[in-house]
Amino acid sequence: MANNNLDADFFKGNRQRLRELANGLVGPIIITSAGRLQQSAHQAYEFFQDRYFWYLTGLDEANAILVIDGSDEYLILPSRSNYLDIFEGKIDKAKLSFMSGINDIHSYEDGWQKLTDCYSNSTKIGSLLPMLDYIEDDQLYSNPSRRVLIDKLRQINDKFELVDLRPILAKMRMIKQPAEIAAIRRAIQITLETISDIEHAKKDFRFENEIEAEVLAGVRRRGAEGQAFYPVVASGERACTLHYNDNNQALSDKDLIVLDIGARFNHYVADITRTIKFGDFSDRQLEIYNAVKEVQNYAISLLRPGVMMSEYENDVRDFMGRKLIELGLKGDTKKYYPHLTSHFIGLDAHDVGNYDEPLAVGSVVTVEPGIYIAEEGIGVRIEDDILITDSGNEVLSKPNDHA
Repeated sequence: MANNNLDADFFKGNRQRLRELANGLVGPIIITSAGRLQQSAHQAYEFFQDRYFWYLTGLDEANAILVIDGSDEYLILPSRSNYLDIFEGKIDKAKLSFMSGINDIHSYEDGWQKLTDCYSNSTKIGSLLPMLDYIEDDQLYSNPSRRVLIDKLRQINDKFELVDLRPILAKMRMIKQPAEIAAIRRAIQITLETISDIEHAKKDFRFENEIEAEVLAGVRRRGAEGQAFYPVVASGERACTLHYNDNNQALSDKDLIVLDIGARFNHYVADITRTIKFGDFSDRQLEIYNAVKEVQNYAISLLRPGVMMSEYENDVRDFMGRKLIELGLKGDTKKYYPHLTSHFIGLDAHDVGNYDEPLAVGSVVTVEPGIYIAEEGIGVRIEDDILITDSGNEVLSKPNDHA
């Protein structure tokens, strides 16, 4: 089930905009939720909803299907065993309807019969293109729910053309509505307060995992559903591993600690990084930290409506290159700065967004430059979340001076 304060009108509005944008391109729109995945025996992995399905329904129900056909819209519930009803509770149709604004909710059998009766001759069906079974770069297996849906639809009608609606929905999600921005602001506030707790109690921590535990406790105490991603608590040379998450080493007052965390509130996320130290910064550590701050300030100054993210990234990388030379770090910039400066955030920490389209009012992006010097055992990253506004931008995650 969902845990959010965005009302049904928000999701009804999203469905209506999708109808309008897809009008003439497709016939029916049929979109599945994510499926439950087995961890071991009868145990499932923690469930995370397909972000597109949630954006259109506000529901965290697994294995459900949304159908939109003109003004007609309905949900098809999953086939469900008595075992799940007993151990996890029955599906509450009235609650699903209240949260989504969808009044027509069918059982699995009735819903698929309606699909068979109505769409066996459809020539174009709008849906979400199934993901690759295995994503090589990330070494991840994908959730199979989209492939399962398309395979079942092919059994009804093997001649339809699948029209991928992800580009339309991604463009919708790039521009945040007021309710979305409010949720992101709250996620950021929770994250900043949790970081403040850690900084004030930092001398009490002996191991990275103790800080990790405080991150989860801090965001949950403040009403977040949980973390936006697995937290990075990387001290010393481990900060040169960008997404280090073993979080199990002893802390030293000589080392910098990169703390990259984010709360998830009403499904929307924060993504904030601070570099902290238990003792005083050495001259070299402070020099590197200040260089990263300068790059971040420069990057933020560039962000405004109309900016092309691809061009912006090149500008920031050039500026970073000059800073690296000042630090005595010559050669390929990517050796010390191997990632992009910014990414979109929203329902995901790395949210959908097009780097080849100009930024528009309502987009929310991170700015997270970093310098990583493995041979010196020093890694520094500072990350803030930025809203694009009519007048330029607003730093949602101030303050950002933590040296």
